[in-house]
Amino acid sequence: MKTNKTKDCTKKTEKSLKNLLLALEEQFKNHLKAFYSNLDIQKNIIDSIWVISQRFLILTRGAICVRPYPKEQSDREEREMRSDFKIQKDNLTNLNLKLDVSLETLKQKCRTFDRTLANIDTSLPNQTIEGNNERQPIHYYIELFADCLKFFKATQSQLSPLGRFLNVEDIKSIVECKKLLEPDEMVMEYFEKSICEPVNRHL
Repeated sequence: MKTNKTKDCTKKTEKSLKNLLLALEEQFKNHLKAFYSNLDIQKNIIDSIWVISQRFLILTRGAICVRPYPKEQSDREEREMRSDFKIQKDNLTNLNLKLDVSLETLKQKCRTFDRTLANIDTSLPNQTIEGNNERQPIHYYIELFADCLKFFKATQSQLSPLGRFLNVEDIKSIVECKKLLEPDEMVMEYFEKSICEPVNRHL
């Protein structure tokens, strides 16, 4: 038979876990939203970079090395295009810095979750820990959040240095960048459904 003390502890544990899960879920949703919004802007920037690069190559590598404009005009246009390219690269870098900050906040929340969970006696029976017909057990969410964080960290490690590798004369670097801005749709769909629905629905 449970003592009143055990019952109170169980209720307190369950409430603490619910609050932790809801807070962490909200942080993941915020980062996912920022990730999508940021990615859309970066795609537009890469499209602009692609156009600038094409124009630059046409200008500097005209047929049989003959430039389409007089040298003075060509030089001026080349400088302007290099400047425009740098501005777009800087925009790309700044966007990824914002994502870095968002990801770091998410990582801190996850560390807080782990520390708090480590101090909770999960041997005490309660529905948040064990799950029931309407909700997943706590370990489901622990694994889900770990998978999501791993994905975001791996993705961001590829996105962060993009601006440094882009070269106005190197179409290949731009093509590779465009590919990185297209994450696996199946993976993203899984995270969307998993992050945005289960915790609030089941708790």
